[in-house]
Amino acid sequence: MTFRHTMRAATLCAVLPVVALAQGTVDARCQPGTPSSVVGTSGEGGDACQKGIDLFNFMAPQLGMVISSGNATLGQAGALGGLGRFTFSLRGNALQGGVPDIGDVAVSTGSANSSAYGVDKQVIPMVGAEGAIGLFGGIPVGLSSVLGVDALVSAFYVPEYNAGFKDESERFAIETPDEKIKVGYGVRIGLIGESLSLPGVSFTWLKRDLPGTNILARPNSNSEISLLNFDNNTTAWRLVAGKRLGPAGIALGYGKDVYKSNTDLTYGITDEACSIVCVPTMPREGSFRFDRKTKATTFFGDLMLNVGLFTIVGEIGQVKADDVDAGDFFNTFSESPAKSRLYGSVGFRLGR
Repeated sequence: MTFRHTMRAATLCAVLPVVALAQGTVDARCQPGTPSSVVGTSGEGGDACQKGIDLFNFMAPQLGMVISSGNATLGQAGALGGLGRFTFSLRGNALQGGVPDIGDVAVSTGSANSSAYGVDKQVIPMVGAEGAIGLFGGIPVGLSSVLGVDALVSAFYVPEYNAGFKDESERFAIETPDEKIKVGYGVRIGLIGESLSLPGVSFTWLKRDLPGTNILARPNSNSEISLLNFDNNTTAWRLVAGKRLGPAGIALGYGKDVYKSNTDLTYGITDEACSIVCVPTMPREGSFRFDRKTKATTFFGDLMLNVGLFTIVGEIGQVKADDVDAGDFFNTFSESPAKSRLYGSVGFRLGR
């Protein structure tokens, strides 16, 4: 699956429906009488409004997971060891995601009603680069050292696709109006420097984000849904221990993540009975903004092999949102939004 197809699925999921048991209530912004530019005063459009919110809340944590999960720098446990040392890595991440199938459920022009959505298993990929620069070698303690310091950087790229809907037949577009690359940053503290008898142990903190993006979808000729100024910001800390054994090595890690996602939701939907109470087109302005903050727990393992100047690294792990509850959703899903998800990474590293 290409990045374009993944973002298409994730977007449609983030703008149409979601939930496991219809235990939640309709969002106040989608209820009848709400003074909103996208919801009529008699509740027209409330169904699309609620489905958009539920899908956003279903998919946004997964986009945070694929950005943030795993080791801050592939295959590394301890600090680099001081000034003049550095690493640079290219990595590909993949999350075992779940994408709601929006093709079997119609969106009403009226008030919100609970719909049941099947969820298709999809691999959600992301490609990025990362680096580490040694700042302080640490304080010698016996044959080891403590409190070494490294600076960390990372970057993810989001391409444009069908920007501006050049053709009526186009159903999906990705626009990156501000920047296509978002740079992240962080720090690693070496708690124990690796030695012949001791593993390297470190604590890392890293902030990684997606570039601000507009995601536009036309499920059919009578509807259009947009996530404008879609941001996905993540922060994460990791505790990692690892040991090199000749040309090979292993690292194990545990950590906590926080994903902050926000967007402006706008939509337009009509049907054959549409009158002046319907919203005939999707406005680019006047929509309401909503956001989600999700906390998650992750653990992972890395295997590495030195090949000349490069180190090849493979990683596998599991991540689970700590504060996602199926009962918070109004629509229902065949797969729980609170499900633990596997992820993996492969890449190569240049440097120590």
